[in-house]
Amino acid sequence: MLRYVSMRELLLQQQDKALNEGWRIRFISYEPDGQFMTFGYGENLAGRLAACFGAISLVAVIAATALGIYTAMAGEEPWAERMFRQAVYVCLAGLALSVPCLLVARLVFRATLRRTLATCIDREYRSSPHPEHGRDIWSARIVCRYPFEDISRTGTPYLKIGAEDGAQFISREAAEQFLAQRIAPDGTCWLLVDPRRPLRAYLV
Repeated sequence: MLRYVSMRELLLQQQDKALNEGWRIRFISYEPDGQFMTFGYGENLAGRLAACFGAISLVAVIAATALGIYTAMAGEEPWAERMFRQAVYVCLAGLALSVPCLLVARLVFRATLRRTLATCIDREYRSSPHPEHGRDIWSARIVCRYPFEDISRTGTPYLKIGAEDGAQFISREAAEQFLAQRIAPDGTCWLLVDPRRPLRAYLV
């Protein structure tokens, strides 16, 4: 019997595949079941402004592209050329404003994180070919157990803030040394935990 699969389910499956393909340790989502994991620091005013400026830049790029194609096909059209230049200026202005907003959003997000003592109970290293450098790169994933708001939680923290897409190392030894500097031999380590999503944490 065929089962209808919604676009949401397909996207969730793709996200799960991207996060866990090739890993023994599965990434523990910090979102409620059935919801996409959101990345970035858009839960404060600076983050929302950065997203707004980014959206404006995207619209301006689309408009500039359409105007550029129209001008190329229609020949000299002063109004189209003028609008094209304005769209380019809007795009550049949006990008210029979004960058400092992103930096501020990250600082604000960092300030909301709460430091928590944790225990690393599992870790994994894996290599994968680098598409540009022609050699393997190494990644690591850890599982930590920690109390937060009087509840014992188990999560897969990011290795550092800003490494939501994965931290990369030139060798397994480099990855092992990175963790050894942050995790004691008995597994004790410190995490920065997002109080909004307690399973979203960062190794420090």
